[in-house]
Amino acid sequence: MSLAPLLPLCTHPDNDPATWSAARLTAPAMGAVVAVRLPLAEATPSLGPAVTGLVRAGCAVLGYVSLAFATRPVAELTDEIATWSRLGATGIFLDHAPAGRSHVGTLRLAHRAALRAGLRRVVFNTAGPADPLCRDLDAVICSFEGSWAEYREWDGYGSLPGDGHLVYGVPALERAKAVTLMRRRGAGLGLVTELGWPSGVQSLLTAAALP
Repeated sequence: MSLAPLLPLCTHPDNDPATWSAARLTAPAMGAVVAVRLPLAEATPSLGPAVTGLVRAGCAVLGYVSLAFATRPVAELTDEIATWSRLGATGIFLDHAPAGRSHVGTLRLAHRAALRAGLRRVVFNTAGPADPLCRDLDAVICSFEGSWAEYREWDGYGSLPGDGHLVYGVPALERAKAVTLMRRRGAGLGLVTELGWPSGVQSLLTAAALP
């Protein structure tokens, strides 16, 4: 199974046009999936054209919405998901996703909202094992999020081939080792960086690259 790097963009195109320009060039060559991690309160008129520019360059672009572990109002979530669709995203990264059986309904609701909005690629970041009922959804589950030290010790519990693995604090000289381990564990989507999320986006343009 191929491993696609996850490339977070956490600066606004008005404030950091160089990073967005670099992403348009770098992400398609890497086969990367771009996650635009910006508060929708910062959605100025220029954000939509910038997102569309990434898509036209050949990028898969995920908007970012926090599910806040099923504590947010449903109408607020569905509105944010629909807003990312209007801005031109092709998918959605749903962070802080609850993973227990009692909250599967929240994931199903968010998934349906994404599909209704035309966002075909859905990523849930449960950051750990997800209930088997969550696996019935046509979505990527990020079943690991943590430090390089934690990833080395992780036994892979709860992860399936194609899952997302988000690994922080990887020294540059150990990046290839981290990517090799990620591939061995069957990850389909991966973030490997010496930095933490979401800081240091400029460096992530190279740090997230998979050798």
